[in-house]
Amino acid sequence: MRKTVLILSHQGYSFLEDIAVWCRENDIIPVILSSSIPQNSEERIPAILKLSEHVIVTSKPSLCLADVRNAIEAFAAKNLNPRAVVSVWEGYRELMAFGNAQLGGNDIPPGSIGGAIDKLSFRLGLKRKGLSGVNAVEANERTLDSWMDEGKPGFVKPRRGLGSYGTFKLNAKAKENLRELRRQMGKDIEYDGVFQENQEFILEDYIPGKEFSFETIALDGKAFFLGIHEKLDVEETNSTTLENLCVSPPVSLTKRNTDRGMRFVGECLKAMGLDRGLFHVEAKWDPAMDRWELIEINPRVGGALIKESVNQRHRGISLLGLWIETLLVHDASEMSILLKKLEKLEMESRNSEVRTLFRVFFGTPGKVIGKIGPSSHSKPDILKIHFRPGQPIPHAEREVFLGQALWSFPRRLRKDEIQTFTETSKKALEIEYV
Repeated sequence: MRKTVLILSHQGYSFLEDIAVWCRENDIIPVILSSSIPQNSEERIPAILKLSEHVIVTSKPSLCLADVRNAIEAFAAKNLNPRAVVSVWEGYRELMAFGNAQLGGNDIPPGSIGGAIDKLSFRLGLKRKGLSGVNAVEANERTLDSWMDEGKPGFVKPRRGLGSYGTFKLNAKAKENLRELRRQMGKDIEYDGVFQENQEFILEDYIPGKEFSFETIALDGKAFFLGIHEKLDVEETNSTTLENLCVSPPVSLTKRNTDRGMRFVGECLKAMGLDRGLFHVEAKWDPAMDRWELIEINPRVGGALIKESVNQRHRGISLLGLWIETLLVHDASEMSILLKKLEKLEMESRNSEVRTLFRVFFGTPGKVIGKIGPSSHSKPDILKIHFRPGQPIPHAEREVFLGQALWSFPRRLRKDEIQTFTETSKKALEIEYV
């Protein structure tokens, strides 16, 4: 009998095509539960219906636990019994875990998910286990004033965050920023169910050093690293932080420090009870202190072109597909086969002769697109454009992807050549505002 997987989609998106197509290519029936489609995206409805014959769209902009339970019952009544639930929208990650607990999917418990995506609980948990030296408190007028008076470098971010929304280095306008951010978040329909007008924020020590992400799959308590990205161009604005350019494998790490980073990430995942699943782990290496420090653990695939970058370096591997495979494991034989596969893929990642670079083009909040399209200056391997002329950009202090571009090169590409290309890559997409 063919296996069935339930996909949770936020407003008709969330890498829905990638997941559904992979399922169909691997003889798995995708069934889809989506929150309501925005009025300006009606074209998504026929596109979704092409992905599956079995689709439920709710009337509200975000899903809740009752929606997941009702969908499981509705599909079961049609003799479609999902074996697992998957979602890349972090706002639904706990719903996914609840669904998998009901269906027997090989997922981590909802409580462990909550401990990872609650940034304050996450930081305090790591510190209790001796895996972090970073102090963290709730961000309020008292703590903000105290840190500013002491001149302590700090970083502010939502207690539960997404899309770099409201993540910024502590500054004199922090209290004013938080008031405006809460106002924006309460009205941002695209992030409905994630943020509220009384959104909580945390304040923690600013972590120095270079930033990296580890694309990690955990299974049976073992962590496998299928990609490591270095963030070459990070832009810190007044109210958010934007990651403009990434390269894989990193160019600023020795083999020793790369190995130390992987061991450290593995220890942190194990300590937080995250022993299975897919994780986009962000960390910094501080050469002055000779240590690694975690920024956050995202229990999902990375955004932007992370999965495409891993795919290019592995010549066809799907991070999303591997994640689904871990969810569907149900006996010792399947576990053994998948563990060997992951070991092989991790070794291939380390030895790959391909280097990838990708750039994200972010929009200016409140502007209206006048012109957007490919440039003749640079020819990327992958170019995605998400906006069209005449479309307004949301007035929100978060990531708003106008487009993304990825290039592949031989791994031996020198650091100075990468630096030169950093500037060239900015011209891959022509953008003009009205």
